[in-house]
Amino acid sequence: MIREWLVYTNRNNQQYKYNVIDISETDIRKVNGFPTWLARELLLAYKNPDHLKRRYSRRDKRELRDYLVNEVFPQVTEVIDKNVRRGDWGEIITSLYLRDISQLETALIKLRYKLNRKKSSFGIDVFGVKLDQSGKVCGLCVCETKTKITYDKQIGVKAYNSLFSNDISAIITIADFMSTLYFNEGKLELADQFDEIVLQKANFPTDHHIFLVHEKKLWSEDVLVELNNLQDLKQGFNVNVLLIDELDNLAKNSFSLVPDVGEDIVYGTT
Repeated sequence: MIREWLVYTNRNNQQYKYNVIDISETDIRKVNGFPTWLARELLLAYKNPDHLKRRYSRRDKRELRDYLVNEVFPQVTEVIDKNVRRGDWGEIITSLYLRDISQLETALIKLRYKLNRKKSSFGIDVFGVKLDQSGKVCGLCVCETKTKITYDKQIGVKAYNSLFSNDISAIITIADFMSTLYFNEGKLELADQFDEIVLQKANFPTDHHIFLVHEKKLWSEDVLVELNNLQDLKQGFNVNVLLIDELDNLAKNSFSLVPDVGEDIVYGTT
C-alpha cells in the first residue's frame, strides 16, 4: 500500500551538490484500511507473526495485548522514549519505501532483535541490497533516517555526519548480522549474498541516502541550504525529503492499533 500512499519526484533543477528526491502523500490516508495496514507493518517490523501465534494462541488475549503494549515498543512516558519510538517509525517507513518502491532487499527485520526497546537499533538505520537478474548482489544502499516533528535547521547536517561516519565498518557490521540471521533461519542463499559483502569488505557500488521524514507544516528549505554549505561535502549522495501531514498523530495512531492487529493475527484468520 505504500506505493499508493507515497509518490516521489526527482528534482530536475538542482541547486545543490547532491540529489534531492521529494516524497509526498496521496489521499489514501483517508481510506479505511490504511491505518490497519500501517499498524500491521509496524508489528511485522518488530515481531515474527508465527512466533506470536506459537506463544499466545492458547493464552488469554489480554496477555498478548499487555506484551505488545508494555514490552515491545518504547513507551510514551518519557521524552527520550517518545523520540526512540518516533525514530523507529521513521526507519520502518524508510524500509518499506526501499523495499516496495525501490525494490531492494532490506534489513527491516533487524528491529526484531533490539535488546533494549528504549534505545534505537544499532548501526546503519536502513540497509538495502540491489540484486541483479540472477539474484546476485550488485550494489548496496545505506540510509540515515531522521524523523522530526519540530524544526531543526541542522537536521540535514546531522544526518550527513551520521551517514558517512565510519561508513565501511558499519556496512560490514550489519552485513555480518544479516548473514548470521539468514543462516540461522536456513536461508542459505541469502546468507551467502551477505557473506559476499563481508568477504569483499563492502567493495560494492554503494548509494548513500538521507531520509528526512519531517512534519510537513514545519519544513523549510533552509535545511537543504545548510547542508549544501557544509565544507568538504561529498557529492553524489541522495536526500529524500518525505513530508508527512500531522506526522506525530499518524505515528501515535498507528502504534495504538498494533494490539488490535496483533490480536487479529494470533486469534483471527490473518
